[in-house]
Order: sequence, then C-alpha cells, then structure tokens
Amino acid sequence: MDAKLVGIYRDSNLVPATCHGAWDLSSGVPDLVSVIIPAYNRSELLVRAIQSVRDQVYRPIEIIIVDDGSIDEIEVHVAVVTESLKSDHGLSLTFRKQEHCGAAAARNLGVLCSRGAYIQFLDSDDCLLPSKISAGVAILRESFSDYTYCRAQFVDHSGALLEHYFGSLGTGTARDVTDFIWQTMCPLFRRATIEALGPWREDLVNFQDWEYGARLELLGFTREYDPTVRAIFSQHAVGAMGAGALTEDKLRSIWCAYREISLLARAIKRLGPHLKYRLTRRMIFLAVQCGARSNWGLLQQIEAEIKQLKLNYFIVTLVVTLLGLFRASSVCRMLEAWGDRRMAND
Repeated sequence: MDAKLVGIYRDSNLVPATCHGAWDLSSGVPDLVSVIIPAYNRSELLVRAIQSVRDQVYRPIEIIIVDDGSIDEIEVHVAVVTESLKSDHGLSLTFRKQEHCGAAAARNLGVLCSRGAYIQFLDSDDCLLPSKISAGVAILRESFSDYTYCRAQFVDHSGALLEHYFGSLGTGTARDVTDFIWQTMCPLFRRATIEALGPWREDLVNFQDWEYGARLELLGFTREYDPTVRAIFSQHAVGAMGAGALTEDKLRSIWCAYREISLLARAIKRLGPHLKYRLTRRMIFLAVQCGARSNWGLLQQIEAEIKQLKLNYFIVTLVVTLLGLFRASSVCRMLEAWGDRRMAND
C-alpha cells in the first residue's frame, strides 16, 4: 500500500462506515485463514460453499458465517455442519446473525469477528477449489504484496463449466480502477490490508466488489496475480443481486460507487486524464441506462453531480441534457444495447 495515500484517505471523510461500530481489528493469529461467508437464505447453496472450504488442503482455517436476517432454516443447516466439523481440529466454524442489512454489512461483521492473519471472502453461492487457500498463502509468504488473486470460472445453474472467467492480470493503467479484474472470491488478503482499506460500502446494493477493488487500486495496494482457476462463480437467479432487472436501487448504487471513487481519486490527486476518460464513459452509459428505464429524475441528479465532480463535464452534461430534454426512452434502449456490445469488447 502507499502509506501517504492511505493517510490522506483516512484523514478525509471518504472512509466508509459500518453499522457494526469502529473498524478496530485485533492482531491476527499467524497462519490462520478466516473465510467469511455472508448468507441470506439459500441454505443449500451455503452448505455447498462450506463444503468447498472443508475440501481445502490448507489448515488452519476458521469459517465465519454471518446470517443477514434469513427467513429460511439456515441456522439448522449450519448446526448440522458444525457438528460434523468436530473431528477436524484444523477447521472451526463461527455463526453470527445480524438484521437484514446486506452482504457488505455481513462481510464487515465477519471481519470484525475474525482472528486470521489472512482473510478470504466467499459468497454463499460460490465455491473455492481445493488449492485456493494454500496457493494464496504460499504466494503471500513469498512476497511483500498486500493481496493475491486467482481466476474464477463461471458455471451455469446446472453446474456445467462455461468458457467465461473472472480474474485478469491488469494493465497497470487506469483500466485497473474502472474494470472488474476480479470477483469477490478471487482474492486472499493480508489482515493489515483489510484494516487499512476500511469496511465494504454498506450503502451499495450492487457494485460492491467493483468499488472495493477500485479503492484498492487507487490507494496503491500491491497485488500478485495467480492465473490458475481456483474458484467457481455460479450463474443463477436464486437471490443473486446481479440477476433480474436493473432497478432504480441498482442504478443508484452504481452511481454511488462511481461518485465515491471519483471523489477519492480527486482527494488523493490521482484523477488523471485517462481515469477521467474511463469514469466519464461509465457515467454516460449509466445515464443512458437511466433513460432507457425512463428514470429522468436520477438522470438529472447524475448531471448535477457530474458538474460538481468536474469530470469532462461539458461533454457529459451535453449528452445527459439532450437525453433528458428529448426523453426518448426508445433511443436510450438502442444506445444501451450498443453500449453493452462496446463494453463487452473493450
């Protein structure tokens, strides 16, 4: 990490807060890996995720499950699993509950309850392959990097492997701030990295991992890329935030993520021309998405805040103003489809 940038960040009002109180982490237990799994219903998928941690060749591991106010019988399933773990002295399981505040708050509570020198996040619908943690720990032991991350392969609802992956090397440019170079389960973090970075943003319903990764990049946290597939990302519609319609809450969450990263980049003086350009493109596309859903009120808010951020705002304001003036949702839908193709090939 860049200590100077982290110092500026901490002195600003841009460090996210958590509903669980002060971000005060105790010293980590050497060699121990804390695997933090937020869970909201989806008991069967959760059991599968836990099993993938049990299958790790590495020990010692503590599993911390945070129930985000589930209404199914998740506690019963976890109790059965906990009983079966008693014979594995290198593996423990802790179960905590919170009111329904979202996955980010659940991850934050898990971190505050953790004891490990290393921290691994895992969503309840995804899985780690058996070598995931051992490979990550080995890399961090041999380097001074703040975290390491691997590739994750997509599987469909039937479990069939797809030729689509999360996890890429990165370019060493502003693209590493604005692009998804990993998914939640890909990294293994040092405890000190998590403490310095601060909590996950609890006001985001989606784009949580994008904002978290962008913060890491801006603040100069160093990483090691492992090109091996060591995790599985499940595509399904069972309570997945990424599935379903792009609602107003999701649009607002995306805008909040863009805004906070723009403010951070400006505060630490890393908002160069390339990053301005990348963020501007994303904001224009978000404005188009708002227009495609006739969400003209949010589109106007985006226009006003873009002016305050001064991100090439003349071009953005012109585009956004024209969209709001003519209010042609059909045109916005055409632009959205075109933009989706451009983003996919970019």
